[in-house]
Order: sequence, then structure tokens, then C-alpha cells
Amino acid sequence: MVDIVRKLENIRANRGLSVYKVTQLAEISQQTYYSWIKDNVMPSMTSLKKVCNVLGVEITDILTDDSDSLEFETLKSKWNMMTLSQKQSIMSIIDNYINNNFK
Repeated sequence: MVDIVRKLENIRANRGLSVYKVTQLAEISQQTYYSWIKDNVMPSMTSLKKVCNVLGVEITDILTDDSDSLEFETLKSKWNMMTLSQKQSIMSIIDNYINNNFK
């Protein structure tokens, strides 16, 4: 249960969204959201679906116990913030790394 809320919080923070904004868009109360965090209350499926929709993630990504999906979401969020030039530079670094280390 803690992992679900932790994943939601990480994705929310990576998207640069406030709790207020998420709860307003999801049409749930801030008190409900904070009870998930502070009181370790499990979100209802209805509320969880609403928050996932706001955050633009699949509910299955939140419910699975796959730390790679969280890392991928973090990476994707940061990637989406970069300019085309920055993305090209990163891809060049990755290509060079792969070509030099995996031959």
C-alpha cells in the first residue's frame, strides 16, 4: 500500500504538480489524498483511477511492484522537459557509451 502512494507522490512531484492541482483535477479532497500519505490509508479504486488519469499513468503501473516502471516514469518526465538539442546530446552520449562498452 505504501508503494502505491509513494509511486503516486513521485510521479506527481516529477510532473511538477501540487497536491492541490491533482486533487482539484481528480475531483477528490485534499484531506483524502493526505490521508493516503500520512495515515497510510489505501486509496479506493475510484479515487486511484482519477488520480492516475490526472497524472497520465496507467493504474496497472501503479499497482504493479515493478521499481523499473517508476524509474522509467522519472526518466520519461525528465526527458520531456529537455529541448531537442539536449535530447540529441544525451542520445549521443548513450550511443557512445554502448559502442565503447558493449563490443
